[in-house]
Amino acid sequence: MTVSENDKTAIADFIRMQKEHGHDRRILGAEVQTIETRLASPSPNRPELHESLRTVRNLLEGCAGNSIASGLLFEVAKLLR
Repeated sequence: MTVSENDKTAIADFIRMQKEHGHDRRILGAEVQTIETRLASPSPNRPELHESLRTVRNLLEGCAGNSIASGLLFEVAKLLR
């Protein structure tokens, strides 16, 4: 079986995207932890929570083609109102 140049390019693009989104997933996980920590505070700072939620929204918008991300974007948007 031979692998065409188009297949090689598609595979390379897929690997690149996975690496890029892996970084996004780590940042997203850190932001979720930050939000959880802030919510556990006796008096959470609303502007700081909004900033974290905006970061989450921006990360999700970067991978909005994913149907799960689209649903999460909707939920985050409701929280930012």
